[in-house]
Amino acid sequence: MNAEKELELLQSIVNQWVGFSFKIRGWLLALITGLTVGYLSGKIEFGGVVYLAISASLIACFWIIDQSQRVVAGLAIKRMQHIEELLRSDHPYDGPRITESLLPALKPLFVLKEVFKASFQALSFIPYFVLLLLAVVLAWFGPSP
Repeated sequence: MNAEKELELLQSIVNQWVGFSFKIRGWLLALITGLTVGYLSGKIEFGGVVYLAISASLIACFWIIDQSQRVVAGLAIKRMQHIEELLRSDHPYDGPRITESLLPALKPLFVLKEVFKASFQALSFIPYFVLLLLAVVLAWFGPSP
């Protein structure tokens, strides 16, 4: 395998993450919207605290899933940067090393550390924070049971 082929494979991993991230946020938005409509219309009978707890749990779960996939994409991007540096320099291509470069994503502690580090660097938590803030406002001012 040559460097160009490895770059193509790594780029497909990054592209898959972009599509997955878009889908996961869409599913979260659909679930939160359904829950909110049911809560505000009174068809689902529970108080604001329960609504907030369910909303916050959904947001947290989807955020963790999205961020864990971001870690994999980040590792693929790091490997792509390394290959590009090798291609620009006189050093020989050291690959393929796709498995080796993505292997840390299988270690839960590594992923957990990277999830929190990457989230605050990239500000990727903002859409989730906005949804959580909206849930707090709706729980506070929403209908009482």
